[in-house]
Amino acid sequence: MVHLSKTADIFLSQTQIAVLSTVGTDNRPHSVPIWYEWDGDHAFMFTGANTLKWKNLSNNPYASLCVDFREPPYRSVVVRGKVKEIKKPLHDFVRKWRFDITDQMREVNLLSHIRMTKRVW
Repeated sequence: MVHLSKTADIFLSQTQIAVLSTVGTDNRPHSVPIWYEWDGDHAFMFTGANTLKWKNLSNNPYASLCVDFREPPYRSVVVRGKVKEIKKPLHDFVRKWRFDITDQMREVNLLSHIRMTKRVW
């Protein structure tokens, strides 16, 4: 269980893009933007099975997730821990985002990415 302040929990519950950091087999860091869903204890993310982030996590399941707001007032939360693969229908996973995102272009890009996704973790 993650112990966060109520302010951090509310911040993570908003629809935002985070930065996921993993470590490759060459021990080099790899950081990428990623959509996530926060349930109060866990961050749920999705990715394709052939992505470098998934390959890194298959080899070393530990990662950090940084969520930040880059305009005043600046805020950030970093969550670190072990990543586990789960089976969850993508439709259930991203349904919330479809309704939270008002920028039509972002919604189109998100839905295009979902069609390519093979795994949920």
